[in-house]
Amino acid sequence: MNMQKIKDLLKAREGCIDKCFSPERTKEMQLLNTDIVENLKLLLEQQKDLDGFVEQILVLSTCHIQKEDKEMLERVINEAHLQNFHLPVYNYGDYGWIVCLPDNIEELGPMALDKDYEMSPNFWSVLIHTMDNYPGTRRIQFDCDGPIHPDLPEFEW
Repeated sequence: MNMQKIKDLLKAREGCIDKCFSPERTKEMQLLNTDIVENLKLLLEQQKDLDGFVEQILVLSTCHIQKEDKEMLERVINEAHLQNFHLPVYNYGDYGWIVCLPDNIEELGPMALDKDYEMSPNFWSVLIHTMDNYPGTRRIQFDCDGPIHPDLPEFEW
């Protein structure tokens, strides 16, 4: 059952309400209500089936990272020897980057100490802030047109 079917059922229900409340119409409305409830339950079950396939992404302005972090993200993408960077990074066109987060926050500690990557403490604090405050978020999209978060520092570059 799809959303259009539910809309059709709701429209049919409205038609019943507009007519008189004869016993036949009342029974028809009860059947429609039962059908709507059953279809909504089915949709919710289908949604549960998708839970493992739908991931959250936090969109932030690129102003929340420092120029040095921007340069390092570009190096990670462009230089083959850095492809083993612990956090996969992808270009987001000319607009920014998408950074994949680890499964748990404890994994960030060793990454932050790895001198090969030269990311600022601020960069790591943005990742930690995201994982602490937005559970289930699997990626951060740093977008030049993205929203500015009031709890994060801003940098001009």
